[in-house]
Amino acid sequence: MGTLTKQKLKEYLTDKRDVTIPHIVEDLKLAEGELPALNNCLEELETEGWIEKVMCAQHKAVKYNPGCARLKELTAVAESKHHDKSVEENYLIAFSEALRSNSVVILGCACEIHYSGRAESFLSSGDRLIIIKSDKTLLIHQPAGSNPINYMKEGTSYNLSVDDGKLVIHCSNILSKEFMDIFISNVHSFKQLQLEDTAKIQLVGSERDMSDMIYSSPQLIEQGFRPLSREEHTKYGFIDVFGYDKNNTLVVIECKRYTADFKAVEQLQRYVKKIKELRGVDNVRGIVAAPEISPNALQMLRDHGFEYRKLSPPRYLERFNKDQKRLGEY
Repeated sequence: MGTLTKQKLKEYLTDKRDVTIPHIVEDLKLAEGELPALNNCLEELETEGWIEKVMCAQHKAVKYNPGCARLKELTAVAESKHHDKSVEENYLIAFSEALRSNSVVILGCACEIHYSGRAESFLSSGDRLIIIKSDKTLLIHQPAGSNPINYMKEGTSYNLSVDDGKLVIHCSNILSKEFMDIFISNVHSFKQLQLEDTAKIQLVGSERDMSDMIYSSPQLIEQGFRPLSREEHTKYGFIDVFGYDKNNTLVVIECKRYTADFKAVEQLQRYVKKIKELRGVDNVRGIVAAPEISPNALQMLRDHGFEYRKLSPPRYLERFNKDQKRLGEY
């Protein structure tokens, strides 16, 4: 191609997405000696906000997503006070491109919403945050609050038009029989992002974590307790911890991560009864392990001859304990 310049690279990237350095080298037929110049140009374009660098975890490669500067320019125009039809048409084009590329779209705007589906609703004009995810899930948030004011499920289809100077987003989900029209009178900001996330949330402090903790440290229940198994199966479900006490009496432990109620006691009673039948013994101890237990549940537990152990689940990720003493309390 000749000497690589930032302008030539910019022209090449204008209509391309998810471009990697090997793609650029191949398409522009760059020599090995031009790679430093290529890296410098990419860094300059990224600094200027003309491209975005995204790490693709799946393919372990860096991708460049051009077009963010073009969208910034559209936003700057929209934020000026000249909201003419051509601006709305430009947003329509940018919005359509983002949807086609399965980008995450974040739109701050003034809009009114007509919805038909789970119910019939109308939301008059106000400032909203609209999020369309890569799977075409739609969330609409007001400036305050954690829950969306409205939403549509994944697989929603979108058609855009400009009507009487307003950008209109027509949303439909045939499977769930939902329809929504969003009439946008003013665009405050527009952003499209190529996001990747394959991680799964790590839950800690579950009842399984409690049973693991007891199995590893049986003295938390009492001295001499010997756990045999975790999640022993019966036709009523899985026993959290099953073992023997120091007198070789069978012990069934039911773990609850929150306050134990009468349902936990009833569940423990069913497990103890089943173990007695399966093992052919009359003496089986039952214990509920939980941070708290309700007064009614505690009385019911004692009526059945069972016991309670105050035990909280492990909090491996906890950063703040509300029960921790303050400095002045020592």
